[in-house]
Order: sequence, then structure tokens, then C-alpha cells
Amino acid sequence: MNALTKAEIRAAVDAVLTDAKLPVSDEERARLESSYLVMKQMAASLRIPEVRYGDPALIYSATLGR
Repeated sequence: MNALTKAEIRAAVDAVLTDAKLPVSDEERARLESSYLVMKQMAASLRIPEVRYGDPALIYSATLGR
């Protein structure tokens, strides 16, 4: 994972908060910024490239009552 500067992390956190329209205190923002890289790494570990083109319709039926 590439190292990000504090300014880049702040910009990323601001973008997420703005997009989600979430107001946060300065203390909450500092906590989010300090844990951003760990959260980003955890989110990346949830993505499994092998199933990128999988079709959820093969698993979940669109028919009601099943």
C-alpha cells in the first residue's frame, strides 16, 4: 500500500464525510484520519477479484416466496 501524506488522508476523509453528508466533531475527524489507512486496508481485503464478474442472480432467486 502506498504511503499517503496527512493532507491526502485529510482530503480522503473529507470526501467520504461530504459524500455521506455526515457532520463530525474535530475529535471524531482526528480519530477517522488516524485510523484511515487501517480501515482502507480492511475494506480492500473484503474485495475478492475472483468473483468480480460473478452473477448474484445465480445465487438469489428473484421469485418471491422462495
